[in-house]
Amino acid sequence: MDLTGPDVRRASVQLELDALAGIGLARDRVVCACYGAGPCVLGPGLRGLETVDDAVEVTRTYGREPVWDGLGVLARAIVPHVDSPGRPETADVTG
Repeated sequence: MDLTGPDVRRASVQLELDALAGIGLARDRVVCACYGAGPCVLGPGLRGLETVDDAVEVTRTYGREPVWDGLGVLARAIVPHVDSPGRPETADVTG
């Protein structure tokens, strides 16, 4: 399964990972292992990722608007694949 930033966040809300992450973090018992779009949900928000990920696809596929708030675990956003040779996202955001 290949989920984009907004789609990963939609899935985390649907699966109630926010509550589980909060409990686990408070107890220092959570490990997050993810790559690509996965770490994006750990930041403060996902705004800006629509530059490279079609957020309209979330609405079209799941019948609901994307969730733009992140989990707030990290103070700064992660933008995966920027400046990565051969990735179309690099050209999308660097012109």
